[in-house]
Amino acid sequence: MFLLIVVTILGIAFAANMLLNVAGRSSRRILIGLTFIIIGAGAYAASFALDMLTQAWAGELPPANIVWPCFTWSLIAFFSLVICAGRSVPFPILATPFWIVGGLAMVSSIAHPRNLVMAVVLIIGGVVYGAVAGQRDADASGTAETGGQPKVRRGHAPTIGPYHLDTNAGVISNLVELTSAEKKALNSAIEFKNERLYHAPPADFAGASWEVILGTVNGCVYKISALLALENREQQDRMWRNLDDLLRTPLGTPATEVANIFAWDTEDGNVLMNRADADSTYVVVLTLTSRAVSSFVRIK
Repeated sequence: MFLLIVVTILGIAFAANMLLNVAGRSSRRILIGLTFIIIGAGAYAASFALDMLTQAWAGELPPANIVWPCFTWSLIAFFSLVICAGRSVPFPILATPFWIVGGLAMVSSIAHPRNLVMAVVLIIGGVVYGAVAGQRDADASGTAETGGQPKVRRGHAPTIGPYHLDTNAGVISNLVELTSAEKKALNSAIEFKNERLYHAPPADFAGASWEVILGTVNGCVYKISALLALENREQQDRMWRNLDDLLRTPLGTPATEVANIFAWDTEDGNVLMNRADADSTYVVVLTLTSRAVSSFVRIK
């Protein structure tokens, strides 16, 4: 019986982990929803184990009767929380399931005072788990620009025309894959397994029409590179100021401001804005990169 329980829980945990990995590559919203549900299951399982412990502590259950149930529910809680730790989701998604279950326990403590202990443990546990899991996630995205320190994330990467990070490239029509010569000219080497680079139809953004190149891995858009070519420096400066104002409103102060390169770190990726002059052409480039890249297999 012991082995059957462990194998069953491990199998379910493995399937849930694979589901989260797939969701992380396809849709951030689905990833957040599934993570919330799985953490909710973990918090619920933890509440069962705590309930039996408090009943035994209050003398309402013989301690010998709670050993196996506590073990089973604790194992479910443990694996639920382990597979969700480090996912690219906001702190409230990690902590709120604990707060909901803890709040219900707090209400029930009116009739059963022993539940107050369970409520306090769950509410504090949510804060601790959210902070620790969120810190792990933040550490994973530390870069040389910040000296390896966790970045402050704010807002979400913008939608450029119809293009948004972490969407299925299959729903985008008229994509044309870059040729080897184009990749070489653009200095765009393939970095990840199953990566493809495409010319996409132009997109309207910030009052202009941008040329767009999409990077995909396993059919999911992980990079959007939008280029706008202008006739003179005055137009370039005007667009630069417009974009700066447009992006600072939802994203705040850039994490990096160096000469002609501004960068923001957002909940779903990073936003890089840069400009350059080349052959009497004045360009502004916006590059959005999904945080899902941390789960991709690099080509060595």
